[in-house]
Amino acid sequence: MKLPLAFVLVAASIAAHAGLPSSDQDFVTTAGQGGLAEVALGKLASQQGASAAVKSFGKQMVADHSKGNAGLRRRRVKPARPCRAPPRKTSKRR
Repeated sequence: MKLPLAFVLVAASIAAHAGLPSSDQDFVTTAGQGGLAEVALGKLASQQGASAAVKSFGKQMVADHSKGNAGLRRRRVKPARPCRAPPRKTSKRR
């Protein structure tokens, strides 16, 4: 099953704009593409499944992988920043 180009571009954009190292960008891209494929396959199973069990499983795949995809999108907003110690208080006595 081919994914629409828009889905692939969104996954690549998430990885590229997150300021992540290359290996992490590869993971985010691959995970995003896989998650989108699972949602598409889940929809297909829920619509065209031969049994109620297959249709139910397809709906569960859509719900689970949609949640995972949303998590990837949330995490792309801001990369982690190193923590800084608060500035020292200095006395202004003369």
